[in-house]
Amino acid sequence: GKNADKNWNQSLLLATTVVSRSDVRSMSVCDAGMKAVSYDSGPPSVFPHGEQFEYSNGGDEHGILRMQGGGNEGLPHVGERINLIPGHVDPTMNLHDWVCMTRGDRVEAVWPITGRGAGH
Repeated sequence: GKNADKNWNQSLLLATTVVSRSDVRSMSVCDAGMKAVSYDSGPPSVFPHGEQFEYSNGGDEHGILRMQGGGNEGLPHVGERINLIPGHVDPTMNLHDWVCMTRGDRVEAVWPITGRGAGH
């Protein structure tokens, strides 16, 4: 997100993987759709290069990535990991059972999301 205080770091990222790429259609497809990230406050942005990409809904299971200016240069390839910043954290967390706590590229803990689901 956009913070006035530059000392803050993004605290929640959703890891996703590129599962398809079409140079003919100038897009990559990742495995994080509406079942992985809430759209109630808009689509997620790509971290840390959100200004380069346009993320759009590809359905329940997929998201579509396109370059802001069009074309294929810079589009992620199959197997690449992409991090998304959810537009709304609370309903996104409600879609998951676990959250991985990381420092750099290392997973330091895995916590259950116990307050998720209807009525919580």
